Order: sequence, then C-alpha cells, then structure tokens
Amino acid sequence: MKMLRIFVPIPLLAALLVAGCGGDKELSKADFTKQANAVCSTYNAEVKKIGQPASMDDLPATADKVVAQFGTLISDLNDIKAPKDQADDFKALIKTAEDAKAQTQKLSDAAKSKDEAAVNKLADESATADKKSDALANKLGLTECSQN
Repeated sequence: MKMLRIFVPIPLLAALLVAGCGGDKELSKADFTKQANAVCSTYNAEVKKIGQPASMDDLPATADKVVAQFGTLISDLNDIKAPKDQADDFKALIKTAEDAKAQTQKLSDAAKSKDEAAVNKLADESATADKKSDALANKLGLTECSQN
C-alpha cells in the first residue's frame, strides 16, 4: 500500500487562523502581512500536532480534524480586510481554502469507504491546489503561509 499522506495546504490553513484581526477596518499592507504571517507560523505548529495518518484506517479521523479546522479558519479569514490592492488575491486565497475544505471532506469520505484509488487521486489533486495557494500567499507577501 502506498504511504498515505493528507496534503493539507498549510499556507491556506495558516493564513486562515487569523482570529480577532481586522474586521471592517482595512489593514495596512505591513499589518496585513505581519498578522497573516504570524498566524501562519502558529498554524504550522498546529498542523504538526494533527500529524499524518499511519494507515487508511487513521485517515478519516485525521482528515475530519482538518475539515473542522477549515471551517473555523475560513470564518476567521473572512474577518480580515486586506488592503484594496490585495483584496482580489486575498479573496482568491479564501476561495482556495474553501475548495481545500471540500477536497479534504471528499478525502475523508473516500478513506471511510476504503477507496484507496480515490484517496490517492484526491491527495494528488490537493498537491496541485497547494501550489496555487502557495503562489497566492507569496504574491500577497505571506511568506510564512507558503511554508510546507
């Protein structure tokens, strides 16, 4: 059996952990970058705590934890008001997080069904999506958010 690995788009997840930052007030570029990068650094540590599943049997529980995190993270991300010139890319980053949440749920469902082919396909698709999120994070200056 191929080694299973949930490919969590860490840059997305990290950027999404911004709680209590922003609101209706547009942040300066420096504040936006500082807050998001700090969140990414914190999130990287949280993802490490979730860990990787050791087997197909472990995958659903691990993926479900990630899905739950995505819900909270997306909500928190929507509380940040990016500078106007970064708003479109930031919205795109949020969209990639929403897509990653749905993809991770599919991965969990496939693992619960013991569909190894679907799990591997979804993991490959997630890897491709992570490259897109990395590019967006880097474009926004969120270097900590593109660390895997």
